[in-house]
Amino acid sequence: MQHYLGPGRPLTILDTWDKVRAASEGGLLAENQWCELKEAIGPSTKAVNTELARDIASLSVHGGILIFGVKDKTYEVVGCETDGLRDRISQVAATRISPPLVPVVLDDVHGPDGRNVLVVSVPPSQLAPHMVDERYYGRSADGKRVLSDPEVRTLILARDQRTHGFIERLKGLALNDPIDQLVEEAPTGHGHAFFLAEPCSPVPSERIDQHKLIEILLNLDYGKRGMTSLLGDCTYAGNDPDGLSLRTGHRKVRAEYEHREAQISVHDNLMSIRSRGSHRILLLGTADRADGGQ
Repeated sequence: MQHYLGPGRPLTILDTWDKVRAASEGGLLAENQWCELKEAIGPSTKAVNTELARDIASLSVHGGILIFGVKDKTYEVVGCETDGLRDRISQVAATRISPPLVPVVLDDVHGPDGRNVLVVSVPPSQLAPHMVDERYYGRSADGKRVLSDPEVRTLILARDQRTHGFIERLKGLALNDPIDQLVEEAPTGHGHAFFLAEPCSPVPSERIDQHKLIEILLNLDYGKRGMTSLLGDCTYAGNDPDGLSLRTGHRKVRAEYEHREAQISVHDNLMSIRSRGSHRILLLGTADRADGGQ
């Protein structure tokens, strides 16, 4: 997993002791809006667990990582005892934060003398801001802090607007159904499924071209009952003036083959690129099932 550590810093992998040390010595690890460092964690008392809850809640506004085993002043990688820490983090996030959170606790990074580094990824939350002990927490360049009332109102308003906008954009997919462009005598009355995914916060990413998108679709883990045949067959350039698009064919098909058709598009939000120096990727797709449903 690659981690975003702040503006001007490259996406960084922290899955071995040497990589964590290299990131520290290279000046990539520092407490900021996206990163919280802990040399170790204290005993499982109310005070210590509340502080842990504040750390996790603060990172959920824009997303970030919490690293155990790195000194927060000198950034020295020293490692710490991680036995039981994974379950403790999950329990604190579920019981001491409102609404609850589900951080991603990665595998231990093993170091010398039985001392490990533990990296916790906190995705940006659709329900942010989150409360701990009747206070909302966010972050600044210096780390976590209590959010002011105006900041809380602004975040809640933005959350509501984002939710409403998402619903409207999803409805827009149905109104401008791209599958109709792929099928003769459309609309046929067959049911179509529409999928829309948007990040809760700007996502740093390299710009994706057609060949890269095909590679991503071919290597996705679709599970036992996934959409492997549909998305894996999206290898032809689609028609999407707002972004990169792939479709299953380059010519229209008869209605009996409609269930084989799909289109997927990726959009870059340029406003996010300019304001945060990072890419925000919009992924949307459509698929069809010729089952007569509406």
